[in-house]
Amino acid sequence: MANRTFRGISHQNPFSRDVLIIDENRSTHVLKPDRSQKVKNHSPDGFNWGYGGSGPAQLALALLLEVANDEKIALAHYHAFERQIIAGIKNQEIDWEIEESKITEWLEHQKAKAENR
Repeated sequence: MANRTFRGISHQNPFSRDVLIIDENRSTHVLKPDRSQKVKNHSPDGFNWGYGGSGPAQLALALLLEVANDEKIALAHYHAFERQIIAGIKNQEIDWEIEESKITEWLEHQKAKAENR
């Protein structure tokens, strides 16, 4: 399985945030909020991180949709992903990276916890 990297980029405008997807060949494209907004529109303005709120919720949903490629799984886990991962990015002004494998590991752990309830 390919291991992509997701990179959050902050701009000088505090409401301008991009998330790049970098594949194993170092090809890059922008993760757009459109797909996740069609599933659940938390933030018409797009993504954000570093706190709990609508922009981070949209990002959490978008990342899980991208990695799991399963709407049901993404919807079941994105609130926890927002709280545990996206809100935990220490500073809204910094750029960040997360490997797809780390998101997959997190999801597998969440699914295992849900099965053991």
